[in-house]
Amino acid sequence: MEWAHKDRRSSPRVGCDLNHSVTARFTVAGQNEVPVALYLLDLSEGGMRINLDRELPAGQDFELIVSMASLGQEGELRTRCQVAWQRGLLGEAWVAGLRFLDMAAVDQARLRETIEGFEGPNRRLRFRLRSVVPVSVRFEDDWFYMTATELSPEGLRIRTTPVPWLSPGCQLILWLHLGSEWPLEPLDAEVLWREDVWRDRIEVGFRFLDLDEDDARLIQTYIDRSLQEEEGEEEP
Repeated sequence: MEWAHKDRRSSPRVGCDLNHSVTARFTVAGQNEVPVALYLLDLSEGGMRINLDRELPAGQDFELIVSMASLGQEGELRTRCQVAWQRGLLGEAWVAGLRFLDMAAVDQARLRETIEGFEGPNRRLRFRLRSVVPVSVRFEDDWFYMTATELSPEGLRIRTTPVPWLSPGCQLILWLHLGSEWPLEPLDAEVLWREDVWRDRIEVGFRFLDLDEDDARLIQTYIDRSLQEEEGEEEP
C-alpha cells in the first residue's frame, strides 16, 4: 500500500532510517551543556522530530549541537531551536518536534547535505511508524512485555532492559498489541541487530519471517491511521 499522506509543513521532511543513536548536546543560556543520545525520526530544513531519553526545555530557546560523525559526516551542526511539541512515552522516553530558529550558512549547507542523504533510491519503500506499541515476546515457555518504538510491515524496533537471549540470529514469536480493531496473530521474527543505547536500555531490530499479505496490509493500515492521528495532534 502506498503512503499518500500530504505534508502540511513549508519545508518537506524526510524519514531518517537509522538503527543507531546520534550524539548531541544542548544548552540553555547561562547553563551548562547537557549531553544527550537522540534518534532522528524525520528531518527538514525547518526542524526535526526526535526520540530521546529526557524532556527538553519547553517555552525557551536553546542551542542544539549535533555530532555529524553519527551521520557519516565531519564536524558539528549547530542551531538555535525551540520545542514545538513533545510527549512522554513508555520506558522513560520522549518524542519531540523541534523548530529551527537561527542557523549559520555553513550549518544550513550541512543540513541540506544530510537531508539529501536520506532521499533517493536508498529510502525504505514503506514509511515506518514512530510510536510506542506494546509487544509480547515469547522465549521458551514465557511471554515478556516490551515496547516497540518503530514498526513497519517488514519488522520493528524494540526497546527493553538487557536480556542475554535477545541476540542477532535468534528467532522468536512476537505478539503486537495493536488493539481490538487490529486482530493480529503472533508473528515469527528474527533478531537482526542489538545495540546498547543508554542507562539500562537496549534496542533490538527484528525482521518478520514469512509475513503473509493480509498481516502486512493490516500493519500498514494501522500505520496509516496512526500517522493521520499523529499529524492532527502536531502544531502546523
